[in-house]
Amino acid sequence: RLIYLGKDHYSAEKHTLLVIIMAACALGGGLFFTALDHALNNAGAFLRHASLINRPETREVIRRIVGRKTVSALKKISLFQFVPDSKLRAVLPFMHKSTFATGQEIH
Repeated sequence: RLIYLGKDHYSAEKHTLLVIIMAACALGGGLFFTALDHALNNAGAFLRHASLINRPETREVIRRIVGRKTVSALKKISLFQFVPDSKLRAVLPFMHKSTFATGQEIH
């Protein structure tokens, strides 16, 4: 049996092989997308879904990310460079961000 596709003729066996190849590619692409989505979600990309932003789990992840960045920034200051990370993380809940103008006195 021949199948007519445009100007080319394919046998049923070739057509079946093409369908199998396309199905395998679709399955492989789906698996790749799922793995990539999972990896991105673990890195915080789940925040792209607005409905997830106010969940307690989301707030915890954001707190950890901000905490790691804050501890890293504090370690660059000579006063805190030898303080263990665990101690710096313990004081994070008591810290708040303040900005000052250049030359402003801080009391």
